[in-house]
Amino acid sequence: PEQRLSAEQLQHNSLHRELNLSWSAVAPDHNQVIAGQWWAKNRQQTAEPLISIEQELAASLELELGDQLSFDLAGQEITAEISNIRAVEWRSFKPNFYVIFSPGALQQFPQTYITSFRQPDNREGFSRQLVQQFPALTLIDVRQIIAQAERLIRQLIQASGVIMLLTLLAGLFLIQLLLHQELEQRNHENSVLRTLGATSTQTRRLDLLEFSLLGLLSGLMAAFISELLIGFISYRLLGLPLILHPSMWLALPATGILIFISSTLLRRAKPPGL
Repeated sequence: PEQRLSAEQLQHNSLHRELNLSWSAVAPDHNQVIAGQWWAKNRQQTAEPLISIEQELAASLELELGDQLSFDLAGQEITAEISNIRAVEWRSFKPNFYVIFSPGALQQFPQTYITSFRQPDNREGFSRQLVQQFPALTLIDVRQIIAQAERLIRQLIQASGVIMLLTLLAGLFLIQLLLHQELEQRNHENSVLRTLGATSTQTRRLDLLEFSLLGLLSGLMAAFISELLIGFISYRLLGLPLILHPSMWLALPATGILIFISSTLLRRAKPPGL
């Protein structure tokens, strides 16, 4: 390694800890082979060992197809050639490995088996019986981890809801303030229009039309900004596909028009001096 790897690469975490290795005749269904090919299912176990390596590890160590790596397993050295490079989804709850060997390569080494099962809620003592019958067995209850994650997500949703509610109330207060100032100015303009011959009905319709357009534009802008934020959070942070929300493009402009018109009508309905 000292001849091939740089000083920075030699500090990679994978070179300073024990790696969990595995072997498989077929490629994991939740991993994608992005370079090279997986070995044949009927490959002879006595053939030269091959390995599949995770893409980020391969990129960090500048490893390529055909390179050979040596592993020290319990004092015994084994050398294998890189046959393919995989993209691994580490966020899944399925077992993932940096390096996977071809069948037969690790047969002479000590092995640990891993599996998963769902324990019904009415059989809580089953896991305790398993440990008593097989002392070397290690059980990890992921329900507690999932429950903690659910509580954390629920708290984040509640906090986000409170922040959104306060933001909405602040926005409504700002709209009312702006409408009040705009209507005061419109009163002076309507007085001039009535002096020039316009009727009260015409000025009222003109006000409703103007504020309806303002509400429509405000709703469209809110829908556009919401789509951008939702898309950024979904695609960039959560890795979810982009999805448009047509209902939001209908609801927000309609809500904007309703808020602006109702505020205008309420303000017009108040007696002078209030």
